[in-house]
Parts: sequence; C-alpha cells; structure tokens
Amino acid sequence: MNNSAFAKLYSGSSSQDITSTNSTSGQSTSTNTTDIVTFDVTKPFPSKLLTQEEGEGVAKTTQKLQEYQKVLEEMGKLLQEVGYTGNMEADAQNLVCVDRHKFLNFGLVINKSPRQERKTATRPAAMNVKLILSLLGENDKLFSFGLFRRVAAGIANTEFGLTHASLLIGQWRIDWYNSSIVSIRSNESQIFAKNSIAAMDLGNLRSVQEIENAFNQISKIACEYNATKVYDRKKCNCHHFVKDIMKALNLQIPEKGPFKQYFKALKKGETRRLYKYSATLKGLVKTKVGFQDKYQQYYKTDEIEFTERKQVDDFAWWLNSLDYFNTEDGKLDFPLLKGFDRSFVMNRQNEGLSIGIGDENEEKCFFSFTGKFQDDSINRIQYNVQKYRVPPPNRK
Repeated sequence: MNNSAFAKLYSGSSSQDITSTNSTSGQSTSTNTTDIVTFDVTKPFPSKLLTQEEGEGVAKTTQKLQEYQKVLEEMGKLLQEVGYTGNMEADAQNLVCVDRHKFLNFGLVINKSPRQERKTATRPAAMNVKLILSLLGENDKLFSFGLFRRVAAGIANTEFGLTHASLLIGQWRIDWYNSSIVSIRSNESQIFAKNSIAAMDLGNLRSVQEIENAFNQISKIACEYNATKVYDRKKCNCHHFVKDIMKALNLQIPEKGPFKQYFKALKKGETRRLYKYSATLKGLVKTKVGFQDKYQQYYKTDEIEFTERKQVDDFAWWLNSLDYFNTEDGKLDFPLLKGFDRSFVMNRQNEGLSIGIGDENEEKCFFSFTGKFQDDSINRIQYNVQKYRVPPPNRK
C-alpha cells in the first residue's frame, strides 16, 4: 500500500459527530466534524509542535522502527504490510504522541466501523476485558519438558509463569513484544493467539467514562513504553506491561476459588488446562455416583486436563446436570472453565460438543450464546461506546 492509499484509508474525517466526554463531570460535548480539519496520520507534526519528551521519544522509537524494518526485510516484508504508514517520522509520532496514538488506534476504528450496534445510544455502554495467556517457545524442544518449564518460570519470576500475556479489550488485542514496540490490533481476524491456554474475563467497562478512560490510559502507557522502555525478559516483559494497564484500569486477576490455585501453579511452570474438583463437587460426586451413566468417567477422578474444546463442553454439561453452578464453589469455577473454553477459540479450535439427533448434529457448546460453535465472545465480539468518539489531534 502506498502512502496516498494509506492516507485515504486513515484520514480523520467522519460523517458522524465526534463526541468527547469529560471524565470528571460525566458531561458529553459534541462537535460536528465539519468544524474539524481532517487529520492525516501519515503526515508528521512539525518538530516545533512536539514537547521535549515527545521529541526524545520519537528519536528512540525511530531507531526501534529501523531495527524492526530490517527484520521485516529479511522476511521479504515492508512496514506498510504490518500496519505502518511507511513514513518513519509519522509512524514514530503515532507510537509516541498520545493524541495521535489514541486517534489512530481507537478513534478511527470506531469512526469507520460499519457495526452500528457498537455505536448506539439506545443501549448501555459496555466493553469486556480479557487476559490472554499463550505458551512460549513451542518451537524449542526444551520447552516440551515440564521440568524445564518449571525451572525457567522460577528463574524468570514472572506473574503468569512461562507464558506470553496480552489483553483483549473490545476488539483490540494489545501486546508488548521483544521488538520493544507495543502492538495494538483491531482487525478481528488478527486477534487470535496461537498456543493460547487461557482467555480469562477480567471485568467489564460499563460506562462511556470508563471506556474513554481505558483508551486514555492504554494510549498513555503504550506511548510511554514505546518512547522510553526496552523489552527485557526479567525487568520489562509482557507481564509488566499487562499489569501496568490492569492497574491503570483498576482491574485485578481473579483470586477467589480455583483461580488462586491456578495462578499459583502457573507461576511454577504449570501450563496445562487443569481443573481440580472443589470440596463441594467432591461431595456431590459421593452422593450421586452412578446417577448419570454417560458421565461415569467424571466420577472416577478428582481432576481433569482439557485438551479439546468438546471436553470442556461435556464436563460443563455434567456439572450443570448436578446443579453445581448454582453452588458457591460452582459460581467461582464457572469463569475458569469459560476461560479454558475461550482459549480453544483463541487457538481457532472452534469445534465443540455436538449431539446426533436423527441425521443431524446439534451443536451444544456450553459457554456459547446459543450453543453454536462460533457464537461466543471472541468470534462474535460485542461492545457499545454509544456516541463517544475520539477527536482528531489538534495542535497549532
């Protein structure tokens, strides 16, 4: 894609009103786009419009982009093919200047989205936040040994063990890689994560103010990392980046019930989708042995490792038959099992449980909206920003 084509695609004009919400007062002000000059993200600001910190950050980020460009060239690719404009100065400013970063990564995506249900004032504002954990080193034979994983996780002393951590907020997947450049992907065909082992719900943004604050904080932190930080496995890795954003958004990893045990094991190098029976479930098993013949395998163990999505479905339907999800322990286990289910979706392993009915098979995904394999919160991302819009940068 050449610069002119990119400029046409990423110009800042919109046929809709641009609405900015004051996060302290909660009042919204709307400015018609006819009053705002079209902003072209392919053109850099004159240096005189940058702060000293931005200027220094742009210089450092330009060096990062030049190194990244060399890597891409070895792969036969250009910066334009991975989402950049091709104008190195403009790209560096888009990565360092908060107003440009927020407008490019969030504002233009919202403005140009054809999905009107994501921009309607007649429904409540809402946006889900997920923590995505994926395996590392799958091409390294050493990583196939559990002992190596546990030792390496101990050495790294990381929050989420020997995994890559990222966030999925609405349609935006956010990562910090060893290129030392924050990646924000909004193309919903590119948010999937190979070797994902968990996709946990962290919470929901439930107002325009919370969504606006999230975009502000994410852009602020991303620009800080791009401008001032260098990836380091021990001191500045993806876990540090994700935790910084979570802290800014007042989000925490789940700690109750099975999550405490899960994350403790994860820190020690355990990466299997392993579920251990709660005391309540063990009690139900004792009272109902033989009650459901088709689920006999679940009465003969007190833990299970999931290697296929259909296993999660079958197990969840068994728990549901015991009315387990209405117990206190069951309510805590539900989001962990859902996180395992969504991890298979992130891996593009959509096939879940199906039951033969005559000549037809009925899809019976327990954690999907309708039971259909792809009716879930990753294949069918739903959110609503109401009338909130990110205004273009306006520096003079």
